Amino acid sequence: MRNVNAAYLEWKRIVAGGHARRQRQSIELEGVTRLVRGFDPLIPTGLLQTRAYAETILRRCIDFVGGTNDLAEAVEARMQRQRVLREGVHQFHFLIGEPALYTGVGDDAVRIEQLEHLLELMSLTRLVLGVVPKTAEFLYTVTNFVMYDRRRVHVETATAQLTITQPRELAYYDKAFAALTERAVYANAARDLITAAMAPPSGVSA
Repeated sequence: MRNVNAAYLEWKRIVAGGHARRQRQSIELEGVTRLVRGFDPLIPTGLLQTRAYAETILRRCIDFVGGTNDLAEAVEARMQRQRVLREGVHQFHFLIGEPALYTGVGDDAVRIEQLEHLLELMSLTRLVLGVVPKTAEFLYTVTNFVMYDRRRVHVETATAQLTITQPRELAYYDKAFAALTERAVYANAARDLITAAMAPPSGVSA
């Protein structure tokens, strides 16, 4: 039970001290991690988000979970987190599902700006970004997760954050990420999917 309680932490408890505090905790964790890997089927992870996109996401989180309404401070903290992409000796490998390129977040201008930002980030030598096509073969029921080296995995549910540290469970996330990597496309193929998502729907003029 102690292991379960340590691994399962409700959002109400996590954000009791504010949403910005949670972002600052991520700064500390990412700062001591050499390799960050993650997958999200519906949105780009926080480290890849533009300010406008992050503001919309965090506003929805505050509305849904509750807690202190410290939106401006939380957005600023998330932007500060992103310095790790360009500082230190960290490496990053992120996968997003192709549907994430189309998820409505704010108005269409916010989404397009986010996609342009992804294209820009792909030039970073320490960042590998892949897109898992919607036609990719089914793997298993896989939700969003972030892996910190090979010692911790965070999984977000509607009610809580799970912190996975058991080696036998970490091995499954390693296995899942490896399989998703095989299904993902990279470089020009990923750029093509992102660029296609920026085009207006068929029959609609730009």
